[in-house]
Amino acid sequence: MTLFTPEQEAKLKENGSPENRDKDHPPVVKLFIPGTGCTWLLSELDPVEPRIGFGLCDLGMGNFMYHGIRRAIGKTQ
Repeated sequence: MTLFTPEQEAKLKENGSPENRDKDHPPVVKLFIPGTGCTWLLSELDPVEPRIGFGLCDLGMGNFMYHGIRRAIGKTQ
């Protein structure tokens, strides 16, 4: 299962590159778990370990926080 289109993955990697790391990026993708209130708005992928993404996270409590998430499924290249 692929979570991102090639264009989305390229933008996430670009946003996570060292020269862009300190910039404030808008979300590129929205991930959620159906039937729960959990939502992730990812803005970047770690350039060293592209299975780790960063962005805003709401675990269903109504408070967003900046957090990381690791892709447990999906292809990485």
